Amino acid sequence: MAEKKKMAPRDNGAPDYKKYLHPMMAKNYGKWKYHENLRPGVNMYVAESGDRLYVVRAGSTRTMSVDTVRKVCDIADKYCQGHLR
Repeated sequence: MAEKKKMAPRDNGAPDYKKYLHPMMAKNYGKWKYHENLRPGVNMYVAESGDRLYVVRAGSTRTMSVDTVRKVCDIADKYCQGHLR
């Protein structure tokens, strides 16, 4: 009898989101004490360790110009260590 060939692993589905989290989010994953809605679109999360994480929600169009993308990336570099989602 011929041996069964082993199939190569497939790279289907969405990538693991945990490797894209901000380091503070990864450190405190599942350990959030509470959160506050400071104003519409701005949330503050407080971890059991005392770390505070501010989340700002913003909307954009489906397609953006290169200049707009660069401006958003500059804001992410300045305020959130380059993490943008």
